[in-house]
Amino acid sequence: MMTRDLSPMARDADGVPKIACKASRSSLPAVSVIIAAYGASLDLPGCVQTLQRQEMEDWEALIIDDASTDDTFDVATSLAAMDSRVTVYRLKMNGGPSAARNLGLLMAVGKWVAVLDADDRLDPSRFALLLAQGNAAGCDLIFDNMAALHGDGSCGAPYWPNWTDRSVSIGLTEMLRGCAGGGVAHYGVLKPFVRRSFIVESGVRYDLRLRQGEDVHFHVSLMLAGARTERNAKVGYLYSEPASGDISRASQTNISHRLRATELIIESSSGRLNAAQRFWISVRLRNARNAESFSELVQAIRNRRLIRASVVFFRAPWVGVQVGLRVASRFWS
Repeated sequence: MMTRDLSPMARDADGVPKIACKASRSSLPAVSVIIAAYGASLDLPGCVQTLQRQEMEDWEALIIDDASTDDTFDVATSLAAMDSRVTVYRLKMNGGPSAARNLGLLMAVGKWVAVLDADDRLDPSRFALLLAQGNAAGCDLIFDNMAALHGDGSCGAPYWPNWTDRSVSIGLTEMLRGCAGGGVAHYGVLKPFVRRSFIVESGVRYDLRLRQGEDVHFHVSLMLAGARTERNAKVGYLYSEPASGDISRASQTNISHRLRATELIIESSSGRLNAAQRFWISVRLRNARNAESFSELVQAIRNRRLIRASVVFFRAPWVGVQVGLRVASRFWS
């Protein structure tokens, strides 16, 4: 039996004071699933259960408690005690999803790495399907389709209904186009399989400066490093449907992080993008700036900071028009 211990290097680098359960296995798993958890005590049982329902059973789950203030760590520990494939770590300080996932990348031993948010679920055939495709195609990164998971347990339509082929290669231009925003289905929400050996060799990690937009930055960085990428049309990932309503529900901090993620992509890709790729990343930058101005204007109006609202409006008048249209549509609906 093999027992994996938390190394001093990992403890010093990531501030991990405690490993709740050591995973004992006779062989290395095919897939390491990283579950960043903050205030997720109610979601974790269902999250682990969706892994246990996979047709392919050769996986490990790394639950990273991001210094939760509730009983997330205790719930995770009890789940690990019931399934030896589950291991739990806890960060000393809250570092956001990037910090938690980087610890997961450090501790993962599977051939492939997958990210699963604590409140999301998976199709039972997902692991088997993506493993078969990845091994057959020899790729490093595999995206599959997604669908919303409604509160009543039903699933919505595929996020990308036009993905009719079973699998197809994705280039960097397609990725940047899909991440540009502006009302099109967004590749930034994807939760891919990544070959762990490529992560190790490339040195790509989640950027600790980002709490939003970290997924896009990570995926594009992998592709800039040469990751061979494919997609699969089958819905494998089921994401929890967000609460609807508030047009300003995304905080100014989160939107600023998305803008910063875009700027970091531009900085790291300098001189390596062709004309089409530069165009699509510039579209993403413009849309990120518009989103920041939109949120700033809404907050200024709500806080009755009329001078600040006027400054934002004159700086970006089209954003003021957007706010007016949103308000009008809600009034007349």
